[in-house]
Amino acid sequence: MNGKGCGGRDASRNDGAAKVGGLSAAEFASLDELAVKLSAIDAAFAAPLEAIGRALGSRIATQHGRQPLAFDDALPDLFLACGFQDMIQWRFLDQRPDGARLLISGCADALGWDIPQVGRAVCGFDAALMEGFLRGITGIASWTVKELACLGLGNTACEFVIRSGHGDPDGAL
Repeated sequence: MNGKGCGGRDASRNDGAAKVGGLSAAEFASLDELAVKLSAIDAAFAAPLEAIGRALGSRIATQHGRQPLAFDDALPDLFLACGFQDMIQWRFLDQRPDGARLLISGCADALGWDIPQVGRAVCGFDAALMEGFLRGITGIASWTVKELACLGLGNTACEFVIRSGHGDPDGAL
């Protein structure tokens, strides 16, 4: 599966009539940015933001209309629904039927976000959003998504391990 290129557009320009889990694309982009900022400020925000991300991902899946989807089709549909398909670069580093390693880059630059190096991953909202969406859209409740690399850790991109409940939760597939 090929990744998508970064178009560098402002998220507010993607604010068409479509709603992302009940939010406009601009509102969703603002929520995503705020979630990253709050996670960078204090790790205590991580758990509630992950719960919000998981719930929103599930809502997006419910509103999607094409269920169930195979894992291969699910994440591109999520990025499209969120209005990020032309803003971020993403690609699978490894992909299997029960999961994948996903690399995402370009979002901070494209959206003008300043993500400080704070010594911890700060994209838990996004990981939980993918998790909630995958659970809802595929009909498989055991999907988990964990961020391994992050701009907040000083990495140049974010890397997520996605699995359907099998394997080592903290590492390679």
